[in-house]
Amino acid sequence: MLDDLIGQIDQNIVVETSIDPKLQSVAEASIIDELAAKSVKFNVSQGALVAMTPDGAVRAMVGGRNYADSQYNRAVTAKRQPGSAFKPFVYLTAIEAGLTPETIRQDARSTSRAGSRRTTPMNISAR
Repeated sequence: MLDDLIGQIDQNIVVETSIDPKLQSVAEASIIDELAAKSVKFNVSQGALVAMTPDGAVRAMVGGRNYADSQYNRAVTAKRQPGSAFKPFVYLTAIEAGLTPETIRQDARSTSRAGSRRTTPMNISAR
């Protein structure tokens, strides 16, 4: 398979990775333990985990419960809604605007203007 990607190899290849073998083992065990404890309650059969350093190096990656049962790598291939990935941007914007973690916001309808246009966003409960 490697020959198909880079051609015939006639010498040793050195592969460097940022994966930490001990952390990888802990990550795999964590997925198994979490699924054992919560899969029935949340009606899930698989999970994924990616542990990274602040500079983006991947230290551990688990793509599912058991590779022998499913080779699908949920950590890199699964389509999912962004959800909490937006929170750091929302929090940063709020902090830059002078809000603090203690700031209380009302869950009430509000209307804002953008030029001559007015908009009133609503959540799922129409508030």
